[in-house]
Amino acid sequence: MNQIEKPINDPAAFFKRRWIRVAAFVIGWGVMGTASTLHWRLFRFYDPYTLWELWRIKMVLWYMWGFVTFGILHLSRRYRISRHAWLKNVTWLTFWSLVVSIGYMAVYDIALLINLGNPLNRHNFEGMFSFILDYHSSFFYLAFWATVGIEHAYDYFMKYRERELRTSRLEAQLTQTRLETLKSKIHPHFLFNALNAVSSLVYHKRNDEAYELIARIAELLRHSVKDHDRHEVTLCEELQFVDLYLEIVRIRFRDRLRVTRSIGEDTVGAAVPSLILQPLVENAVKHGLSSEHDIVNVRISSEMRDDALEITISNDGSVLPQDWNLNNSRGFGLASVRERLQNMYGGGQSFELRQTSDSRVEARITIPYRVLPLEPSR
Repeated sequence: MNQIEKPINDPAAFFKRRWIRVAAFVIGWGVMGTASTLHWRLFRFYDPYTLWELWRIKMVLWYMWGFVTFGILHLSRRYRISRHAWLKNVTWLTFWSLVVSIGYMAVYDIALLINLGNPLNRHNFEGMFSFILDYHSSFFYLAFWATVGIEHAYDYFMKYRERELRTSRLEAQLTQTRLETLKSKIHPHFLFNALNAVSSLVYHKRNDEAYELIARIAELLRHSVKDHDRHEVTLCEELQFVDLYLEIVRIRFRDRLRVTRSIGEDTVGAAVPSLILQPLVENAVKHGLSSEHDIVNVRISSEMRDDALEITISNDGSVLPQDWNLNNSRGFGLASVRERLQNMYGGGQSFELRQTSDSRVEARITIPYRVLPLEPSR
């Protein structure tokens, strides 16, 4: 989308310009004042004011109400009517609706007297206030609540649209992750090594192991493109998928790869983003095995820290460049992990990749702890 189209297609961006907001305020309330003047003139048989006096009065009063609206919007945002504090905030808004309505009618009274050239004395003030109270009090009171209702409706609509946009973005990221995961698994080198391992097992008449390896490859590919709409799975499910990958890698590298796990019992049912660990484990295995170490150790651990779930994946045998920065990483795996965590948990998450003091490369994910409800049986 180019810069010319954006203000037209995005109303919020369009009204961010100050002169547009001022013009909208002047024109909008001017139209309301003119419409009110015509309505008053057409539907009243007797009117003590000339058309010019009436229009002048209405314009002053409607512009005054326009400024009052800013205060009402502020109160509406401060005392948001929500499920957790609706009684308290409704009470406050009711109080302020009376204060604003009565206060505005008092200013309305003074503005009318000044506009008509009448003396500002107690007799004129009380007489005009009685007139305003009889004819307009219910209007201002209802206008207060109408403004609150419109502001709430707009806020809920924007939040709903934001949730839809976030869901759409997460679905796109999840689909891309699955496709990239599948792509890496059907890479010619991967398939060649996996099939070569199968043929070697068959040649040595280790048919049961060959069958098990074929089943694991099929299960891994099936899981990579499984069509479901869950953005989160349990840590236990995620680790089962990681195990499928590791079992296949072990066939090729045999004793070179050692995997140790330290999974807290209170974390196995925790919710984690689907396919979030696989690219980190794959990175740890790939970079570890590319070194000259005879044995590469990969560690996977999880634990509770306060109200957060912390997952750590580390490997020895590799070193991060001195000028390396996670934010500048262009690899799909790390970028996908970073972006998905940000979109799903916002500021409640953290993701870091660092070199530890014991010469290991460690990836650490911290997300809010939440137990994932069991899905109903199908």
